[in-house]
Amino acid sequence: MKKEKENLDYLVKSFEQDFGNVTKLNYDQRKFFKIKFIELISSRKRIIDLENSTKYVLLDTLLESLTNPVKAPRKILFFSKYFFSKAYYFIRKNETKLPLRKIILSLLRPLYKKINTCFHGRPKANLVKNTLIMAAEDFQPKRKDITIGVIMDKFSYDCFKYEANLVIFTPENWKEVLSNNTPDFLLVESAWRGNNNSWMGYLNDLGKVEDSRLFELVNWCKDKNIKTVFWNKEDPPHFERFITAAKLFDYVFTTDIDCVPRYKGMLGHERVFCLPFGAQPKIHNPIGSKPKVHDVAFAGSWYEKNHDARKRQMKYMLEPAFKYKLHIFDRNYSRNNDTLRFPEKYMPFIVGEASYQEINYIYKIYKVFLNVNSVSASPTMFSRRVFEILASGTCVVSSYSKGIDEILGSDLVKMSNSWEETKRHLDQLIKDEAKRERLAHLGVRMVLQHHTYSNRLKYIIDNIDLNTKDSETSKREITIVAYANSEESINSLLESYSRQEYAEKEMILLLDETNLNGAKWERLAQACESITITKVDKTIDRQEWMHKALEVAKYEYIAVFDGACFYGKHYLGDLNMAFDFTDASIVGKGSYYTYFEDEQALALNNRHMNHCYTPLVLAEACIIKKEVFSRLKAKTESNQAQQGNFLTDCASEGFKIYSADRYNFVQIQKGKATKLADYEIVNYSKDYINQIEI
Repeated sequence: MKKEKENLDYLVKSFEQDFGNVTKLNYDQRKFFKIKFIELISSRKRIIDLENSTKYVLLDTLLESLTNPVKAPRKILFFSKYFFSKAYYFIRKNETKLPLRKIILSLLRPLYKKINTCFHGRPKANLVKNTLIMAAEDFQPKRKDITIGVIMDKFSYDCFKYEANLVIFTPENWKEVLSNNTPDFLLVESAWRGNNNSWMGYLNDLGKVEDSRLFELVNWCKDKNIKTVFWNKEDPPHFERFITAAKLFDYVFTTDIDCVPRYKGMLGHERVFCLPFGAQPKIHNPIGSKPKVHDVAFAGSWYEKNHDARKRQMKYMLEPAFKYKLHIFDRNYSRNNDTLRFPEKYMPFIVGEASYQEINYIYKIYKVFLNVNSVSASPTMFSRRVFEILASGTCVVSSYSKGIDEILGSDLVKMSNSWEETKRHLDQLIKDEAKRERLAHLGVRMVLQHHTYSNRLKYIIDNIDLNTKDSETSKREITIVAYANSEESINSLLESYSRQEYAEKEMILLLDETNLNGAKWERLAQACESITITKVDKTIDRQEWMHKALEVAKYEYIAVFDGACFYGKHYLGDLNMAFDFTDASIVGKGSYYTYFEDEQALALNNRHMNHCYTPLVLAEACIIKKEVFSRLKAKTESNQAQQGNFLTDCASEGFKIYSADRYNFVQIQKGKATKLADYEIVNYSKDYINQIEI
């Protein structure tokens, strides 16, 4: 036991030291860190196994009672609870072997409950301290203009806290807190343990309790003309348990669109909307998602009672993964509750349990994550982890869900209704790296563009008619700067610009006035208001023409296009996403493709430089915050910065550079390649675009 604890302490310390810096590690360091992290979880499981063993509990009780007699009654009570728990569930499991099972259970049940109550005491939510519970955090929310009073469970709070100023409170101090921090609206979710347990028992089953604090809170807000919003994230299974609470609010949102007509009928108004789960890019993102060091994992619980459909799904979802050394993260592993214990055949695959913070990192370690749905018939309600895993850059194989099919699509999330289907999906995704990585990229794009909590908050605000500044939610606007000295180059640049599906853009096209008919192209540009033609002298260097372009650039983000490169339609949109989840000043491609025209060969450069911070990206494949140019120029003019490569200077001056994905961009090289053998050739074909554009 001592050796196990020493091993755990060592790994925990290593993890605590490295976790904050994991995004700065190189490929091999990240691989080593991920392997050690899973060892930490596994080591923790071994200690839980030891501490839950009958021998350990008995010896611990005896030693504690002898060395500290004051604690003896409590330790003996704990052992009694442990013993009766084991006996109780052993008898329940062996019904056929014990003919007197019912009689024995009838005798044990009241005794077990008595001991359990003595040990834990009765839960009293109103004993929570009369203080704000969640500490202030060092970040600025996206919508600083909006203040929301909230009652939320931890998961939802962590997802919404980056979007607006959240004000939390307890049942005791809500009036004082909200009087001093007047919210724009009140948002209460169907929380079981809202605001760190302080609202536990105050929101569900209101018809069965007499406490009126939720009524007082909502009525006070209405008297102050503060809009009130209720979000039932537990629909459809717990509709009845929260309907009384929902009736108090001005607006109701539900995770299940099929519940909307029920609410409208019972509430007598039309202010009911569907609000599914989503992902929070600050938490759920692909940073450090490469390399994948293990094949397949599942995070969830086993429920022995009243979940027959779920148990059937678990069987055909988990068992085909045994051959891939499945890792199971059992959230209830340390609870020592037999009704929550996985059957014996799954035990060799249980790694341990993981906290909410840990599981968000664990998502990035595996090639495939499995998902099982307790709700499968809803068009909009399914496990929030599906959004979170996809945003983390990992593929999902799930039991069938109508909601997943309709919101995300069966092409994006592979779904199964049988053992054979699960096996087929796992075989394809684990063995075919190219297919898996393309699918993972599509998952990141889908979720981070359409299903974030920023999207969800905007939907709430739009539907409750809250007056806010439009500028707070506008997309980043990007200025594309390009230099051309030939008509071929101009045509290529204009095609790349028009190909972009990202709408918030402009182009400043710098033309070599000595080689090109500027008037011809100016007439062409007049047909497109977002393109500006600027003539430059070919004798000036790249840095000078860039500063010339910046003088007329309207927007705060600058991208450089090169006529000798191909930019796919999602190029700008995909790079832009990374600014939502990184603190980088420059986002670009450290891993990228090169196409050799004469050899018809497509090469991949720097395969492992995906979704990581890096000292360098390709100059013609990046987006740069405009402030970087002005800050670097000021330092250059005062001789505080190097006079060299612009991006090298940026790195040396401390600007963070992030390498995103490798797709939707390719360098095109004409003429014979000098050393083709030095490159990683991934394909020989004339049709290179289909290889790189997704």
